[in-house]
Amino acid sequence: MLNSPEILKMFVEELDRVVRKQQLVQESDFAQLNYIEACAREAFRLNPFAPLNIPHVSMSDTVVSNHFIPQGSYAILSRLGTLKFGTSH
Repeated sequence: MLNSPEILKMFVEELDRVVRKQQLVQESDFAQLNYIEACAREAFRLNPFAPLNIPHVSMSDTVVSNHFIPQGSYAILSRLGTLKFGTSH
């Protein structure tokens, strides 16, 4: 947000509108803080706290990037690799 002042401004405006300036955030405020929730989700997407997704099981024989994956195989996907290299690797 420090690199995007317009995003920070929208964040603060929503916080001031919902919570007001001199109050603390209450659990009941969360339902109205949609932009702040979106910012938090994006922060976790870009900087995941866990490096791997949950394991997936192949439901049928398949080929991915010229690699044969038999039915019933477990696949563990790296979040960090996906973020660094995109979906083409």
